[in-house]
Amino acid sequence: MSVWSISNEKYLRESFSWEAHVSKFASSCEVWTCSFDTLKPQLLYSGGEDGLLKCWDLRQKPYSTVFTLNFHSAGITSAKNNHFDEAYFATGSYDERMCLWDRRALKTPVACKKMGGGIWRLKWHPSSRWLLAAACVYNGFQIVEFNNAQEIIVKETFNNPHASLAYGIDWHSSGHALATCSFYDHLISSWSYEQ
Repeated sequence: MSVWSISNEKYLRESFSWEAHVSKFASSCEVWTCSFDTLKPQLLYSGGEDGLLKCWDLRQKPYSTVFTLNFHSAGITSAKNNHFDEAYFATGSYDERMCLWDRRALKTPVACKKMGGGIWRLKWHPSSRWLLAAACVYNGFQIVEFNNAQEIIVKETFNNPHASLAYGIDWHSSGHALATCSFYDHLISSWSYEQ
């Protein structure tokens, strides 16, 4: 893993790097996702092929984990904090499970659901606290709602027009539209969404 800074809005400079995911079977594992916590930017989430989710505090050197989760049975491909409530974050994995976590009680997820395809990307809705968009590699694109932060309900499914792996999804800032993209065919599609 490495953290980079932009200087003079022109140049990228590596600030620091470290071995974030190391397996007992290999010297290192691939890191498949990383994201800054939008409410606490000193925290960084990483997930890798080792199936671990790690939360790092970048103020501590050497970089130590705030916590490590070993719940998913395959690689972690997405981790996003809820930008409305610092207690919650969501994870997605190749094990097809989407999970909602409460950082105050990390023993088990608050909610977990098999999405019918490995989850490659998760994106929280820009203005609705409990809506989340998911790119589910072999099962298209889905919008889910966390009912009282305890149950995951699929609100809408966008059939994958790409005939390829569902790999990317993001909301328009209005929250009424999304863009999705796929892997092999290099297509981008847009969708409308009304709550």
